[in-house]
Amino acid sequence: MSARTTWLLTVCAACVCVACAACSNTSPGSNAADPGSSQTAEVHGPLDRVQFKDTAETSHPDDILDIGGQRRAPDGADELAGQEDLLNAGEALIVNGDDDDDDGVRDWEDMYLNGADDALDLAPILVRLPSLHGKGWTATLSLDGASVGHARLFRFDGGDAVPQKGNGTIEIPFLSDTVAFGVEAFHFPGQEGFDGYIELTAEVRDELGQIVEQDSAQMRVAPLILTSSLNPPKRVLAVFDSVEQAGFLEQLSVLLGPQGTAVQWVGQLSDLPLPVPLADDLWLQDAVEIGFTTLPAAPEPHVLFFALEAPRGKPLDLAAREALLGPDMGWVECAVPFENPPAQHGFANLELSPVLLADEMYVPYGRLYAGFDPFGSAQEALHPEVAAFLESQQMQGPIVQVDTGWLSSGMVDEMIAWIPWNGGPGCCGKGFVMLKPSPQAGLDLLEELSTAGHGAALLLEGTANEVAVDDLLSDIDFVAFNQGLQVRIDAAMETPITAFGLIEEDMVSLPVLFKPAAQEGLPGNDKAVALLPSPINSLVLGKLAIVPDPHGPMVDGEDQFAAAVITAVEPYSEVVELIDDWAAFEAVGAGVHRATQIVRLPFNIEWWYL
Repeated sequence: MSARTTWLLTVCAACVCVACAACSNTSPGSNAADPGSSQTAEVHGPLDRVQFKDTAETSHPDDILDIGGQRRAPDGADELAGQEDLLNAGEALIVNGDDDDDDGVRDWEDMYLNGADDALDLAPILVRLPSLHGKGWTATLSLDGASVGHARLFRFDGGDAVPQKGNGTIEIPFLSDTVAFGVEAFHFPGQEGFDGYIELTAEVRDELGQIVEQDSAQMRVAPLILTSSLNPPKRVLAVFDSVEQAGFLEQLSVLLGPQGTAVQWVGQLSDLPLPVPLADDLWLQDAVEIGFTTLPAAPEPHVLFFALEAPRGKPLDLAAREALLGPDMGWVECAVPFENPPAQHGFANLELSPVLLADEMYVPYGRLYAGFDPFGSAQEALHPEVAAFLESQQMQGPIVQVDTGWLSSGMVDEMIAWIPWNGGPGCCGKGFVMLKPSPQAGLDLLEELSTAGHGAALLLEGTANEVAVDDLLSDIDFVAFNQGLQVRIDAAMETPITAFGLIEEDMVSLPVLFKPAAQEGLPGNDKAVALLPSPINSLVLGKLAIVPDPHGPMVDGEDQFAAAVITAVEPYSEVVELIDDWAAFEAVGAGVHRATQIVRLPFNIEWWYL
């Protein structure tokens, strides 16, 4: 390693010099190949849009070998000068896990450069060769042995892109003083035993095989970063697998129309069709989690989105990733499903706090949290391999463990939600408010209705589960059950309150009611399921909060539980809208949040500055 090499987090800003326009070739098809194979792949061109800047004049003119390629913006954007590194390959690369040629295969899984968009997914490298060299001299650029199964080099040779050999080495012809390369990663840190770092070595040897010049540089694979409910939405994904979901999807489209958020359906009746029927597994939030990775470039970073597959062993896990795979959207798996995986292995049990930047707390990408049962088996928590993978990204951990053992589902999305703070009362200016369930507030609301003479008003009217206000209040076991849950919830909330640096003014309690899971034929005498659709299971899309219609008791034409939720939430979010998800999802076990997934825009703080 050169003494003048500067490490990633101190120089990445200086590496962001240009955006890449790259090859205009097309892929011949999937032709998936073993990334470690010694097969010499066909190459396709021309690469007539690839341009690299020689840094010799701006770095060290006396260096014989310079690995410091910089991509030039095709629109002539200003190029960053003043490079002081002998070795600088951009210092970062990304997993090329999308499918730019739409052949159903992730781009890294074949040995081709799949068009101009695929070339944008490569980190640029420029090798400057000695202008004076003897006959029989050779030059190579190589990956270290440990990285061969995790990354691949391409040499841009005229109109072609030549991949490395199976041993990770690529020859450099003495045809010009500078030769351009690109490098892609196959795996994120924490996958397949990979630590996320690769080492490049460039060598020039004379006719006797003696090393004339040698230099090396280390690069880091960009992390996978998840997004919180406060990141701006890019598109909403919703399950559309049967006619029961048609009404819900129509409502969702109407609500999202004014803000221009795209909606895509996933399922048998959708524009992202699945190869198998979903049966009773409608929970897209459980099946995948959406994140992103970024490569330094200019005028703005290059972003790829990824669907992280949940280790549940259900058809939707695999089917969703296949439906989502495409240009700028890849997929990644990081864990092997258990033989009988618990519900907590679904990703409705994996959430992210908003950015935490107040009260001496600096967490610019939010903090991951997940539910677990402190009185259950060790398996009743987020899958350990998923936890290890996410913490290997070194951006959003360590993961906060929240007691959700009182819930039949064990899902943390039923316990905590976040909305943006838009100047409402009380909040200290952190930019968000945390919503939490309050069974006691639900009981208090029932008491108020009964006292006001509305004890005969029905909850869940028109369904098989309809019940009057006074009937619930006269059920001693029901009241005691909800009061006991409040005690358990209050104790469990101490963990996220401490971890996220919250005070009372940062939280809003919403009225909810639960019933024993046994009443639904589910195991666990002390476990709870929602009696009414819970407002915690909501969708937050910018300043719009979409809350499930609770189907509470009606008084003068107004749902009293819905009115209480809107009164509590509306001071913080500009718009609160109700959506009726009962027939589509609530009647079969969950609701709007678990049945949807959202691709959100990245954070506005780049990871290489941290």
